[in-house]
Amino acid sequence: MFHEIDFILTNCLRLFHNVGVIGESRFNIGSDHRLVRATIAIKPKEERKRLAAYHSKRIRYELNEETLKTLAATVDFTGGSGNVHTRYEKVTSAIRTVVKDASQRVKSKPRERLSEVTLQMLATRKELGKTMTPVARTVLNKAIRVRVKNDYREYAARRAREAAEKATSIKRTFISTRLKTTTPECLTKADGTVLRNRKDIEEEIRTFFQDLFSSKVHVEAYSEPSEGENDKSDKEEWRVLESEVMQAIRQMKSGKAPGPDQIRPEHLKCLKEVLARPLADLFTEMLDSGIVPKDWLSSHTILIHKKGARDILAKYRPIALLSTMLKVFSRVILNRILHILNMNTGKEQAGFREGFSTIDQIHVISQLTERCREYRIPLCYLFIDFKKAFDTVEHQAVLNALTAFGVPRRYVEMIRKCNTSCFTDVNLYGNPTRIQIRHGVRQGEVISPMLFSAALEIVM
Repeated sequence: MFHEIDFILTNCLRLFHNVGVIGESRFNIGSDHRLVRATIAIKPKEERKRLAAYHSKRIRYELNEETLKTLAATVDFTGGSGNVHTRYEKVTSAIRTVVKDASQRVKSKPRERLSEVTLQMLATRKELGKTMTPVARTVLNKAIRVRVKNDYREYAARRAREAAEKATSIKRTFISTRLKTTTPECLTKADGTVLRNRKDIEEEIRTFFQDLFSSKVHVEAYSEPSEGENDKSDKEEWRVLESEVMQAIRQMKSGKAPGPDQIRPEHLKCLKEVLARPLADLFTEMLDSGIVPKDWLSSHTILIHKKGARDILAKYRPIALLSTMLKVFSRVILNRILHILNMNTGKEQAGFREGFSTIDQIHVISQLTERCREYRIPLCYLFIDFKKAFDTVEHQAVLNALTAFGVPRRYVEMIRKCNTSCFTDVNLYGNPTRIQIRHGVRQGEVISPMLFSAALEIVM
């Protein structure tokens, strides 16, 4: 046969390099085919790490809350003496230690979606192997496919019923039951060039996000009030109360992925009684000194596909996995300044506000359209779609809005330090790419929606 393509087939592309064809002058095989040659480069150390990571996915840890509370009663979470960085490291290290000691290693079931009947059919096919006749194998394969399809449907229905009975998130349950989506094997640049080499793809990721997170507009700083104005001199006025910390922890959503500190919201919720006082003292010291831990400036960014082609980076939403302790601190600050932000935000803004809904705005537009049509009054609509809205708002624009709203200067300064000089590691293919963040509010932080809304209010 002519025009046949010779290739090397593999499911591990990273091991193959320098794929090429040897010409007839060097090696003649007596046909129109060509000898294909490739270099296999195996790094044993990296492969062992990958193998260990693969097996670790099969093993999960279950947290015993009673054991955690018992162990926490014997641990000092105050962090002792020292500066903010030292105390923060001691507190987070103590939390991770007691969580690890209170967790039990449980081997997960890799095929929990399949029924016993289906698993038995798979075992039978494996046991018989080549002794089966082609007809028998075809019939068995078809029966297995039907059983697997039905098992997946029954598994999803069972998980949905359990979520409804427990009044948990149906959306999160749906996401957990769907099959995993594969990472794109190539990326398409803005000029249409398709990248398939891993180094080229990583360089495109770096270029794309450096351009996305780089500041392109200079925003003048808002004229700040004179010293003592819009501020309080008594340090006791800034003291964070235990009740504020406990409320912030209760407001956190469970089931969220941890950030660089590897602490989950469930851990803090279980330990909130013993952590309330130490965290309140630590947060108070941060407000007094104006120092934030270095951990809070870093994050891990994951890419969530929105819609459209999967090989275009613009079709992904970057979500920052931040430190859980930062989220608690941000929630405390947000609870304190929320009434100021609400007072300065127009009633037309329904996004990210408790007690407001865009349904009201849609209803108003519908009524207005109906009346204008009835009385034959000209009506114009203007729809504005912000491209990468959270990622492109300037830091100084946010700070100017907060200052104009009358937010106390110390809170503005803490928000500035938590959102500037930050960097993130974008991990799409297992090799993190570090990106400096020069503008934008980080998606994943509780205060970010209100910061974006405040900046938008000034513009509009």
